Amino acid sequence: MLNVGALESLEAEVNGIIVESVTQKNSLYQLSSQCLKLPFTKYLALHDVDLLPEDPALKYNMPSELGPIHLIPFYLHPRYYYFKEYAGGVLIIKRTQYSLVGGMSNSFWGWGREDDEFQIRLKSKGFKVIIIRIHIDINSHMNFFAG
Repeated sequence: MLNVGALESLEAEVNGIIVESVTQKNSLYQLSSQCLKLPFTKYLALHDVDLLPEDPALKYNMPSELGPIHLIPFYLHPRYYYFKEYAGGVLIIKRTQYSLVGGMSNSFWGWGREDDEFQIRLKSKGFKVIIIRIHIDINSHMNFFAG
């Protein structure tokens, strides 16, 4: 991970699974969450592979009981700036919240609004996707993302 300093500042043990394959992204999320049961993890960081934060201002904080943290919300995303309901890219979610809504659906292939469907199920269980406003200098190259 490129943002190791932010993770070290949390004094957290980090486990990562990177899968490079043309397949259902959601299946990979489901597999990853199952693989991380031992050792038990308190929360998951669901990443699109093209959105790896490099800026230390983007923190991997523990999500609240209210719902997951959307680390790359619409106003920071290089392609979805005008989609205020966008909830994909990078989501930090408690394992209990992820399990309660049944994880990500395996019904979607490629880019297919799977993040939107996941957000609907989160809301149906009373969770809110938390957007934390942070100030980051953004240039035209969007250099705080790898990919």
